[in-house]
This record gives sequence, C-alpha cells and structure tokens, in this order.
Amino acid sequence: MDVVTNIFVGLHIIGIASLLGGFLTQMKAMSAGTARFVPAMLHGALTMLVTGIVLVGLNCRPRTTPSTTSSSASRWPFWW
Repeated sequence: MDVVTNIFVGLHIIGIASLLGGFLTQMKAMSAGTARFVPAMLHGALTMLVTGIVLVGLNCRPRTTPSTTSSSASRWPFWW
C-alpha cells in the first residue's frame, strides 16, 4: 500500500508544479494587467484536489497493527 501512497504523493507534487508553472508564466502579464487564468493552473489545482482527497483516504485506512486507543476518531489525520 505504500507504493500506491507514494504514487499519489508524486502526482500531488506534479500538480503543484503545474500550478506554480502556470503562475510563473503569468507574472509578467500581471504587471501589465493582462494576466489570465491558464489551463495549466486549473489542471494543476484539480490534480492536487483529487490526489489530496485520495491521500487523506489512504491515510485513514484501518491499520493492521492494533492502536493504543480504541477510538475510531484516532484514525483521522487532523483530529486534535
């Protein structure tokens, strides 16, 4: 399962690279006031959204080793 997680992390990094690349290509146009939202930025953002949701789902999967707590809330990654 670690291989699947690593594949989605790689895709997530490709998404941020696409988003950043689209932003950097528009920096000169931003100073001139003619900047636009290029498709690379949209595709990068959607890639990050989808892979991020999948990564959270993979992180919340039940563990094979018993945990120290019996609460189901301990499986959530951002549970304080």
